[in-house]
Amino acid sequence: MHMIGSIKNVDGLNPSVDPRIFERLLELDHDLMITGRLLRSNSFVSLLVTGDPYVRAVEFRTYNVET
Repeated sequence: MHMIGSIKNVDGLNPSVDPRIFERLLELDHDLMITGRLLRSNSFVSLLVTGDPYVRAVEFRTYNVET
């Protein structure tokens, strides 16, 4: 694996943030990997697929494993 660029920790992706914050990512002209909490994944994927973060295009379910 060859990494170009750097790893950045970015604030502002908490659940109360307007999901349209992701729109600026659509304008990037390079590869990008985003990792984080599942809470905003639905909005982000909906934006990518439909262009509207408020359309429910996909729903990620959360599960707990109990031992």
